Amino acid sequence: MRMRKLVAAAAVSAALALTVAGCSSSGTNASSTGSNGVKVPDFTAKPAKTLTVEGVNPTDEVATSRVDYADSKLKAEGVSVTLNKATFDPQKFTAQIASGKVPDLIYMDRAQVATFASKGLVVPLDQCFKDNNVSATKAYYPAILDAVKYQGDTYAIPEFWQTNAIMLNQRVLQKAGVTADDFNMKNPDAVLAAAKKVYQASGGKPSVIGFDPAVSGGNANVWLFAFGGGLVDSKGKPTLNSDANIKAFTWLKQLYDEQGGYAKAASYVNTFDYFGDDNQYVKDQVGAELVQQWYPAVLTAVASKIDISAVPLTNTSGQPIGLADGNAYAIPAASKNPQAACQWALDMTSATAWNKAAAARLATDAKQNPNIFTGLFTGSPEADKAINAKQTSGGIAGFQQVEQAFNQTLTNGISWGSSPVGQQVTTELTNAVVPAMTGAKSVKQALDDAQTAALREYSQASKK
Repeated sequence: MRMRKLVAAAAVSAALALTVAGCSSSGTNASSTGSNGVKVPDFTAKPAKTLTVEGVNPTDEVATSRVDYADSKLKAEGVSVTLNKATFDPQKFTAQIASGKVPDLIYMDRAQVATFASKGLVVPLDQCFKDNNVSATKAYYPAILDAVKYQGDTYAIPEFWQTNAIMLNQRVLQKAGVTADDFNMKNPDAVLAAAKKVYQASGGKPSVIGFDPAVSGGNANVWLFAFGGGLVDSKGKPTLNSDANIKAFTWLKQLYDEQGGYAKAASYVNTFDYFGDDNQYVKDQVGAELVQQWYPAVLTAVASKIDISAVPLTNTSGQPIGLADGNAYAIPAASKNPQAACQWALDMTSATAWNKAAAARLATDAKQNPNIFTGLFTGSPEADKAINAKQTSGGIAGFQQVEQAFNQTLTNGISWGSSPVGQQVTTELTNAVVPAMTGAKSVKQALDDAQTAALREYSQASKK
């Protein structure tokens, strides 16, 4: 989805602030404990007959094909799977712990994993990988594995790695006399100049956005890393007001100021028919835009009406980068079936499952445009290599350039970092966007305030 789903920091804090009793795993043969003091389950024990999974809602062929595969593997062992399709809710989870009715497996934002691990609410999973003959470092990209670690141990099984690139509207750029090279973040000032040149307004309102950095869509954190900053340090401590982050936000404000200001630009972007036949590339409403890898597939339906290309998102050294956000599967400490939970999550994220998903996606895309397949980024290097070898551009150079740009971002994965207050840090950064971009606060003051709030959460978490 374009808008990153954020869970309110208050809800997370309230849900996890309770002292939870009886959270040790049901595994009786555990021989060690994780860095959070939770016993490691015996993942080789015979699984229970039922498995409950919370937060997984298979709404498309990529999800349903993998769910069917993972379910079939457990069914062969006599285990039935029940999905609670509602989005994972930390407050609800707290109530489930209190009632003793905890799901066996939960699916949540990777930013929450370290929080749950630090509270002793999820079990360490390094033994889960080992007992199922899975090398985590080979099966998953290092950047996404790093995001689900806490004090050296792995506490979730990651899924998806949808990197970002800068999509270009060639018709709009050519009309303005701007080229793809002008959107290389190695030269941020040149990008500002290009955006200004492309931008158009009518009656004091934007009519063409030169460059939409998608900050109003929840991507402010992406730009911190592009400028060499980040969310937290190696120990999980917030770093929101670092010099690099201030530089990133200052650049973003300049970018919006060159395009009518944040309020007008964001308001105009929100009118785009993002998934429709009259999207911003068909109607030439944007020159360049930060998008995730799944979006080009949306545009294949209107391929004959658009003229696109792309460049990879880079840091200011010109090196392509891929920011590793996404979700993951974790096993609650009170899970009654950690064995089946471990196997199901591994099967869902296996190369076999992803290849089935790719076949299903290919079949779906063929109905939309049989000549173009933009690929599927999974979180699995093995799966990505096999799937993206099948990418086709239908002879359209622009789509080929888009595919190449996204593939380049996989070469330098960057983790968001792991912190016991990861979700709260993201929320505080989001809270800083509007005052900083509109000038209600200076960039430094907005990030200082965000850092103060995030540090308060971190200090409280560190005491527990």
